[in-house]
Amino acid sequence: MGLSTPKVDSFLERAEDPLNRFYRYPICHRILIPLKKTPITPNHITVLHTLISLIAASFLSEGHLFIAFVLYEVRLLLDGLDGALAREKQASSLNGRMLNIFGNFVAFVGLMAGSTFYLSSAHPDVPVLNTVVPIGLLVVAMAGIHDFYGRKVRSALASEKDEVVEQLLETSGLIHEGKASWAVQLAYVIDWIQLSILAPKAMPQIMVRMRKPNSVKGTRLIIEDPSGYRFGRFLNMLAALGSDNALFILHLGMLTGFYVTALRVTLLYGAVAIAAAVLFAQSAFKTE
Repeated sequence: MGLSTPKVDSFLERAEDPLNRFYRYPICHRILIPLKKTPITPNHITVLHTLISLIAASFLSEGHLFIAFVLYEVRLLLDGLDGALAREKQASSLNGRMLNIFGNFVAFVGLMAGSTFYLSSAHPDVPVLNTVVPIGLLVVAMAGIHDFYGRKVRSALASEKDEVVEQLLETSGLIHEGKASWAVQLAYVIDWIQLSILAPKAMPQIMVRMRKPNSVKGTRLIIEDPSGYRFGRFLNMLAALGSDNALFILHLGMLTGFYVTALRVTLLYGAVAIAAAVLFAQSAFKTE
């Protein structure tokens, strides 16, 4: 028996990073009041914050760090607004989720490209590739792991199902039937990568269910004590894992002018956050 939607949402809120919970989301909800009565869609917001990110990357590459900081913070606000608007207008969809993921990816590639050009010109003594590439991989990993466990938490609390597994099976069926859109195919790839890396022991049963959907009963994903200390600790680790935390460290580097230091701090922070979240996730869920 799953929890009610408000209770699930309250747990998921605890898994959001503090800056989103206490700073960006309250602003988004204020903007949402007039916006929900307009014809503007969540996808419009997603496209807008993607374009802003590319403009910000251009300013960063030229060394205009303060302007880049302002634009990147506006982008993060809009990144929260598109999801809030989708929920308010009941317009959430797989296409919208995949478009948002693609937009975030474009934004991050732009950030890394801007960082590369900036470091090459302003800090020629810094090994660019050895700095930018590890950070890029680390932040992408943070975003993917946070998304993976966030979806598992939501579905386990709401229905005792594993949303990641169920969506992979659904998208796999659509692909085999020749009915897959670009969003379905992208979702399939993302889910496959996440499960292969973070839940490899589950893959053999998933493969069987793909070939013979009715031959193997799906497993229940259970959180035994959602209000307990162990699960609360995991939610705290998940909140720390949010990639927006790492991005904000970089943004602070732009604001203060200590961008090289911010890059190094981000690398250390990301490694610790990933290790802690994956470690505590082992005791957060139970399958039957």
